[in-house]
Amino acid sequence: MPGITLCMIVRNEERHLGPCLAAAQPYVDEIVIVDTGSQDRTAEIAEQYGARLYRMVWNEHFAEARNYALEQAGGDWILVLDADERLHPADPDDVKNLLADETASGYYASIRHHRSEAADDYETDIVCRLFRNLPGVAYRGRIHEDIGKSLIESCPQMTIKRCGLVVSHYGYVREDAIAKKKAQRNKLLLERALREESDTLYYRYASGVESFMEESYTEAAETFAPLLPLVPPAAGYASDLAYKLAYARYRNGEYQAALQAVETGLVRDPFHADLQELHGVLLLEEGRPEEAHHRLTRLKEIAGFSDERQRERMHYWLGLVHMQLGNWRAAAENWEQCLRDGAYREQALPYYLDMALHVYPLGEAAALLDTALRDAGKPGRSYLWPYAMKWGLGRQAIELFAANDKTREQEAAGDKDDSFYRAVLTAQAGDPATAMRQMEELIGIRPERHLIVYLWALQNGGMPPHIHLNLLYVFRDKEPGLAELADALLEGKAVPPALKPLLEQSAYAMLMVGSWSGFQLIWQHLGGLAAEQSARPLFPKSWRPAVYRSPEPVRRLIVQHLAESSAGFGDRLYAAQLLCSLGDAEESKLRFAELQEQYPQRIEPRIGLYGVLSGSEAAVPFLFLV
Repeated sequence: MPGITLCMIVRNEERHLGPCLAAAQPYVDEIVIVDTGSQDRTAEIAEQYGARLYRMVWNEHFAEARNYALEQAGGDWILVLDADERLHPADPDDVKNLLADETASGYYASIRHHRSEAADDYETDIVCRLFRNLPGVAYRGRIHEDIGKSLIESCPQMTIKRCGLVVSHYGYVREDAIAKKKAQRNKLLLERALREESDTLYYRYASGVESFMEESYTEAAETFAPLLPLVPPAAGYASDLAYKLAYARYRNGEYQAALQAVETGLVRDPFHADLQELHGVLLLEEGRPEEAHHRLTRLKEIAGFSDERQRERMHYWLGLVHMQLGNWRAAAENWEQCLRDGAYREQALPYYLDMALHVYPLGEAAALLDTALRDAGKPGRSYLWPYAMKWGLGRQAIELFAANDKTREQEAAGDKDDSFYRAVLTAQAGDPATAMRQMEELIGIRPERHLIVYLWALQNGGMPPHIHLNLLYVFRDKEPGLAELADALLEGKAVPPALKPLLEQSAYAMLMVGSWSGFQLIWQHLGGLAAEQSARPLFPKSWRPAVYRSPEPVRRLIVQHLAESSAGFGDRLYAAQLLCSLGDAEESKLRFAELQEQYPQRIEPRIGLYGVLSGSEAAVPFLFLV
């Protein structure tokens, strides 16, 4: 098999060099290291791994240092790494096949630029890191040096191909002082390169990359945008330029501009995995789920040259696509895969919990969660209770609690949250007296604010003519905000803005236990607070199921609020469905028809309109999730 020489340039890399060499050593036949002035143990570590060590004076020119290393290489192929990078394990047979391909002059590896210590917090780039050691092939550029042009010119009959090699780059995870020093150095070298080098387009692109990696997306987009029509499609960085411009626009909320950049990039490189993924995400944001499904499904078929994280992320995006299309079981199955894989568990779990309750019986959903989250540190079904509470599934949940055959003592010794949810679900199951007793027991153990708020809500269940406030004063020493809220409610005064989180928590508690008069009172004060701040009262999506099962006065109160022109698409959709629940089918049809006209690409108004015309409520929960 042709030999591989690992070529590196280093300086004061004693912290990183050992792990880098240990990861790469199984795949290379020799190691060449050029030291540009280390004053630590870098040279000693290099020699421990059998490296041939060369020294040179740093001339603030990366290509010169890289090329000096290439001149010392004896292998038929060159692998280039930096000390703060790690080559991921690879199948030796796959590497052998890469080297045997006579049509390849080199290979692009996937470079994962990690932004933090989190395993999945990185940006993926593709860079030519494995290439033939041929006469005349040399790096170019003072900084962000490039080998691609030289390979293309020296080997016009060959191509630079993509491969499955993956390299993790940790240079952006270093201490702030080191990272800032590196960024400052790069900026100075880029300014110098722009003055000295002929290829100013590339260095302007490289300058944008620096801003991009610092997450300065506005600055990055301003740098990239003028370059997109100027950079030749054949340039090795053309696709990455389009992707980074599109992603910067996306992060700035400029979805139409992002779509234009993505579509330009895909014309140049139809198989660019990151562009394909971002295209699907943007189509989803624009309410075009059928197109998003086509794009993301195609990506699943070609993503072999990308990374495993991207493959796992596809299940997350496809779950959102299927949810918008109304394919609930397919959505749940995709998110369930995320739970098993682990990488996108945190993002997928809230969606899965909502969807699973409408796809599976509660007991089956609990069993699936226990299996998928067996490594989460607590039973998977424990994540289910707040969602069962949100959707008013008290009776089914209490039956499931009983079926678990868990004693109260075992429960108290385990997850305290289970006891809290059991109390609220008991109230929803029609036994508020037992629920109050359970909540009082919990408060006796740990008098936390949310427990007190829910006990207060239980004390005011139904639609009593007066709201009891005594409990809020009882705990004034423990939670002074409760007494302050009671004073405002009692005297009809404005609630201080600092108490807004407590107001919102109280409103949700009232909804969960069916304290409808309490909710109306709290809602009035939320409206007053919003008026003072020139904003609309908050109406979270999590409130929708409870309001839908509330008495008519509560529903009419919310419909009136959501009728305002400033309401968003999801709120207006929900208001149209609420009108149907109130028996006002004609007004409901009118609202759905208006939304269909204003958002012709969205499927939800059509589903809502069909439900009104057919008298079916099968799609009601779907509309709550929009």
